[in-house]
Amino acid sequence: MNSDDALSSVDERIPDDVLADLLTALRQQMASDETAFVRCTFDRLTADGCAEDEALHAMASVLLWEINTMMATQSPFDLDHYHSELDALSFSTNS
Repeated sequence: MNSDDALSSVDERIPDDVLADLLTALRQQMASDETAFVRCTFDRLTADGCAEDEALHAMASVLLWEINTMMATQSPFDLDHYHSELDALSFSTNS
């Protein structure tokens, strides 16, 4: 996944029930010390002017991509890759 454009091309095709589960997972990750980088990403995006729901949707797209990759390759969840993809998310008011 190329996270450079994730905020400008959030996948609106994520079914509502799947999105709800992803948002629940993100909130749990934001509350966990083990995945503090998720909270840092959210805080960074919103501090840059991104709306909270837009930040969460972009982050949910990254999480879904990682889950799909894990399932397709039958490999463990790649926490380091997930972290780097979240770090790559950016928000620009010029979008």
